[in-house]
Amino acid sequence: MPSYRLALWVYAALGLAVFLTFARLSPAIEPVPHTAVSKRRFGLHRSRGLVTRFALLLACNSFSANFVAQAFVALYFVTRFGAGAATLGVMFFLTNLTGALSYPIAARIADRIGLINTMVLTHLPSNLLLLLVPVMPTLQLAAAVLVARHALSQMDRPARDAYTMAVVAPDERTAAAGYVSVATDLAGAGALAIAGVLAQTVALSLLFVVAGVGRLGYDAALYFGFCHIQPPEEQ
Repeated sequence: MPSYRLALWVYAALGLAVFLTFARLSPAIEPVPHTAVSKRRFGLHRSRGLVTRFALLLACNSFSANFVAQAFVALYFVTRFGAGAATLGVMFFLTNLTGALSYPIAARIADRIGLINTMVLTHLPSNLLLLLVPVMPTLQLAAAVLVARHALSQMDRPARDAYTMAVVAPDERTAAAGYVSVATDLAGAGALAIAGVLAQTVALSLLFVVAGVGRLGYDAALYFGFCHIQPPEEQ
């Protein structure tokens, strides 16, 4: 359809704009290294073990999350409720809007209870809501639960990024962000293949269960594995 083709061109143009913006950044934004190059491996030194464990844990979260990637959610609403493109557009607009609006709220919560607690305590109810989506009897209820879930599920992102930058040395931040990003992207890509098989051979609703249970496990592992590692600002 022409409208879909136009959307792809707009998406490509926005991606190019982002690339050009980053290309114009000056090297002056990089921190001054505090450790000799010989003591660093792939950009990390004292935080190598911490970053490795954190990246692996976030990879598990990404693996679980991609069982309910937007394409699978759209397919579920189409096959279960017969939702049209206009309905899906409004629904995903609201999920992304509520997720974006939750970012500044997450910062205020983190100031009060800490970054790890913010990540866990906002994630837990969002995953419980995710488990409720496939049992909702109507399109309106399922969409409402999904939007409510996104209002909570995105709060961990700014807290997670802030935590990653806070617990590593300044000259490790770029490398740490890169390792976390690569780990989550690779794990998410693997989940898409498995989710496609499950959706076709078992049931689309099972994807919500796998994602919800997997992310609840991630929340528990995150809390018990990192609650004792506090950023300097929280010590």
